[in-house]
Amino acid sequence: MDQNQITVTEAVLAAYFSGKATPEESAAVEKWRLLSPGNESAFRDYALIWERSGNFVPVMNINKDAAFARILEKTGKQPMTASPARSPMYYFSRIAAVIVLLVISVLVFRERGTGEVFDQTTLATAENQELQLSDGSVVWLRNGSSLFYNTEDDGSAIRKVRLKGEGFFEIAHNPERPFRVELEDGAYVEVLGTEFHVSQTGANIGVLVKSGRVRFSPSRGDFPVLKASQKAVYSKKDARLTISESSSMNELSWHTGGLEFVSTPLSKVIEDLQQFYNADITLENSKLKSCLHTAPLTDASLDEVLSSLELAYGLRVVRTSRNVYKLTGGNCGK
Repeated sequence: MDQNQITVTEAVLAAYFSGKATPEESAAVEKWRLLSPGNESAFRDYALIWERSGNFVPVMNINKDAAFARILEKTGKQPMTASPARSPMYYFSRIAAVIVLLVISVLVFRERGTGEVFDQTTLATAENQELQLSDGSVVWLRNGSSLFYNTEDDGSAIRKVRLKGEGFFEIAHNPERPFRVELEDGAYVEVLGTEFHVSQTGANIGVLVKSGRVRFSPSRGDFPVLKASQKAVYSKKDARLTISESSSMNELSWHTGGLEFVSTPLSKVIEDLQQFYNADITLENSKLKSCLHTAPLTDASLDEVLSSLELAYGLRVVRTSRNVYKLTGGNCGK
């Protein structure tokens, strides 16, 4: 990770809207806005909060302490004791704190519409992000995704979070308290303790189970329980659920950092390689498509991976242009 990379936080956004951001911070905010529609929506929310909070007027005309005290009163928090000498940075930090609290209020208000109030949100902006929940469960958010959750475990019968976007979950086992991941349009995934992946797009919701058992309910009604290595895709347009056996877990390559194959048909191997390396690969010998391939997790270059296939199956790899390859000849015997 670039050590000079700027993470877009509420404080950075406050500096941006107040005109006090550095050129680097302004550039980071503009880049963050373009990463996803969700980021752009959040940016507009922050802009509206800033405007309605009255912070576009000169700093000296703002009763910062009174505004801050009113926010603390509404949130039930106690004010901190300030030192007598207050620098301009003190006032700016107070304004930023008010903005942060307002943003949190808006996020909590939004989630009330789902029947659940969450007091914390994490947005993965420039890179994937890992976070641990209070019950010991671990969540990995894909870049551009967000998770709503509670900072403390309240001991309720069902543990709950809400996901927007894509994430991989490793749930702490507790047979007495199921874990529910609320999704868009009222869909949810419920488990006792397992590892699974959830992806949401405008058209589909996908659930891939790595271990354990998962109940995926994309809409009202009864749906079968998914087992390890099963994948379910729900089409919102057709209201149809398709369940299949997954021959690889490489849909998780954004999380694992590489590809892994365990008795995977060579046709699926080629498909995964194309997606991971953004390449066009043609396996011309159709007899090889059902050959089962096993290889440990790797993040080697595409040329290195193709060379290993060349040796294993007697293939001839021909690169016709940039990121375009043809695999000819070969057989399943090794």
